[in-house]
Amino acid sequence: MQDDITTIQGLSSAALAEVRRIECQKKYLWPGSIGSAVVRWRSFVHQPNRRLWNYESGGCTEWACCGDPWQARDHLEAVMLSMSRRRARELRRLVEALDRRY
Repeated sequence: MQDDITTIQGLSSAALAEVRRIECQKKYLWPGSIGSAVVRWRSFVHQPNRRLWNYESGGCTEWACCGDPWQARDHLEAVMLSMSRRRARELRRLVEALDRRY
């Protein structure tokens, strides 16, 4: 079940408040979507066969189940660009660590 409140371990309460505000402002996001995007991207980059993921596979398209890791990463980038510089640095630090692993 989708959580409707974004929680991201490692972010300050001020950064989480900004993320939650942006989730409510962007039409393509929903409450909890960025927390889910972090989980989706983290899960993807930790999979040993991650480079074999086929975008055209036509598999499950349900975000809560399998979700598109590239869409998750795009959502993270959009939110980081919408945040204040100070708070965005917090989220970027977490996301870039995952990007390096990928």
